Amino acid sequence: MDHFQIVPRQLPGGGGPMMDPSLLPHDSWKVNIIVSSVICYAIAVVFVVARVYTRKVMMRIYDWDDTCLIISLVGPLLPVPHGVPQG
Repeated sequence: MDHFQIVPRQLPGGGGPMMDPSLLPHDSWKVNIIVSSVICYAIAVVFVVARVYTRKVMMRIYDWDDTCLIISLVGPLLPVPHGVPQG
């Protein structure tokens, strides 16, 4: 009985006590989604930095595809003006 508390209220029309919904545990995937997104983005940053470093510093070749790769890496960090409403 650690997860909820019974509040002594009566249901309309009689009946037993009603539980307060704010005291019930609610499943939320918010933290899991944020953490997995940050981990995946960090892995992508590591690989992009390694590629750009290898091509620019070691091979002395830097082309338009590297610029597009960097732009696509920065894209997810830009704010979205009309995102999905969170109700």
